[in-house]
Amino acid sequence: MVTQDPTQMAIEVFYSYSHKDEKLRDQLETHLATLQRQGVITGWHDRKIGAGSEWKGAIDQRLNSARVILLLISPDFIASDYCYNIEMRQAMQRHEAGEAKVIPIYLRPCDWKGAPFGKLQALPTDTKPVTRWKNRDEAFAIIAQGIRAMVEQLTVSPASSFDASNYYKRGIEYLESGHYDLALADFDRAIQIESGASGVWLEWDYYNRGLAYYFKNDFDSAIADWNRTIDLNPKNAWAYRQRGNAHFGKGDYTHAVSDYDRAIELEPKVAKAYYNRGLLYKTRGEKDKATADFRKVLQLHNDSDTERTAKEQLVILSKR
Repeated sequence: MVTQDPTQMAIEVFYSYSHKDEKLRDQLETHLATLQRQGVITGWHDRKIGAGSEWKGAIDQRLNSARVILLLISPDFIASDYCYNIEMRQAMQRHEAGEAKVIPIYLRPCDWKGAPFGKLQALPTDTKPVTRWKNRDEAFAIIAQGIRAMVEQLTVSPASSFDASNYYKRGIEYLESGHYDLALADFDRAIQIESGASGVWLEWDYYNRGLAYYFKNDFDSAIADWNRTIDLNPKNAWAYRQRGNAHFGKGDYTHAVSDYDRAIELEPKVAKAYYNRGLLYKTRGEKDKATADFRKVLQLHNDSDTERTAKEQLVILSKR
């Protein structure tokens, strides 16, 4: 939990949104109430402009002072010349200059591919728009958690009690619960803090960040992180196997087999390595090799779940 240093000022959060999404903005603001009550953030949007104030000047002032800018993405946001061409572009300029953090929040389905904000880490999980969630409170809660993680990156110094190990541990929790964007934010922070520390720690920071990218189907980023893991420890069999999975996902079977072979060479009793290689051989139509790998899984007797699925694969192959 973020604890506010009384010497620190609350971080200002700016809402950039279309007025047609005002009800959704209100719901998001409600879910950020805890952060506001703790004095960690203050929220601002154009409905807070006082009577008689010059609205454009007030917006420009707040947009230039905010440290976190939320882009509430919807078809109406993209269609709005002011939101898209003025607020969003100004926000992106500040983000790229390192003056503010911009977080796209996907409220409603729309075609945002190729937009300048499309390259940024967004919320909620897997950029699934809020209105597509069966429980919108769950979506907003995930968004609030993500904003909290970003605020912690801005407010917590490396000397704080919330150190790299805390980010790493929480990143693992997010990873295991399927909140991959939040996991990425925490692993990013752990890596940033530990960039000059022992390679042992960085090895697993990169490894687990690779998993988060992999589960988001970002195979190239996952491979890049597992390359770093292997650079730090050339005998990390888990990184070879996972990198093999990413190559497999991309359809690069040659590199995938090579990685599975190396993983098995380093750790010959890991059933999943044989199982994954067996799936690849099956995909390539190499029935005999696939059968041999699935049978090897059964011979190891050390992973009941993998044994069960290997048996299922052997049944399928026997019918071909």
